[in-house]
Amino acid sequence: MYLFWYLTGLIPLGIPILYFIGINRSHGKSKWLFSWWRPLLCSIGFIGIIAALFSPIEQLADEFFFIHMIQHLLLQMIAVPLILLGTPIVPIMRGWPIKLRRSVIIKIMQNRIVRKTLWFLTRPLISLLAYSVLLWVWHLPNFYEAAIKHEAIHQLEHFTFLITSAIYWSVIIDPKPLQTYVAYSKRILIILAGAVQNIALGAYITIYPDILYPWYQNIDQGNFWLVTSPLEDQQLAGLIMWVPGTMMYLIALLILLGKLLSSEEKSVLQREIQRKSI
Repeated sequence: MYLFWYLTGLIPLGIPILYFIGINRSHGKSKWLFSWWRPLLCSIGFIGIIAALFSPIEQLADEFFFIHMIQHLLLQMIAVPLILLGTPIVPIMRGWPIKLRRSVIIKIMQNRIVRKTLWFLTRPLISLLAYSVLLWVWHLPNFYEAAIKHEAIHQLEHFTFLITSAIYWSVIIDPKPLQTYVAYSKRILIILAGAVQNIALGAYITIYPDILYPWYQNIDQGNFWLVTSPLEDQQLAGLIMWVPGTMMYLIALLILLGKLLSSEEKSVLQREIQRKSI
């Protein structure tokens, strides 16, 4: 279990290194993948993950529920979407040593079981269920307390958050060169469903009259200016999930609506051209 914790801690540091090595090796190649803004967004996403896991946020999350919620928001709603918008797949693949990439990495990616598993996990309903169910499960008192008391379980929680978030957002974002071939209308429904469950969980945490997680009752929070009691801490955490968290879904929804209208406009123009040519 310690080995797993150690490896999951190294992954957020290793992937950015592979990405930037791959970007350097891709100089002059696949320019359509590497517009200047894509590495910028990917870099911000990597910084978000490192800030969430290796900055004082990680230590403060053990003392304040609302900091823990900010940490999860950084991982799931900011860092992962930005990284996917940065088209990380090709650079990360190119970042591996050439012999290792050809003899191991490519063979793994071409494996039939691996490809079928990825295909299954990126189905719209499956990705939504995996993302939503894990979010709710990790906020059940017994699971939450176990994660905060045991570092290995805490790292497992973060690992599953990153994986399920990547699966969920990849269906919506379509990280090039991969395509999920999901219609924009279905992506909008996935976003709406994600927003609804996020609002429900955030509202539940905010209005719950008692302390959900006894861990925070044993910590002196009175010297922190923003919250003066565990219940205030819990209410602020719920509001952070409820309001800023939902805003992330709203931004994605507006972008998808714009893309849907744009695609509809192109379809109308094509039909008009075909009609005039008859």
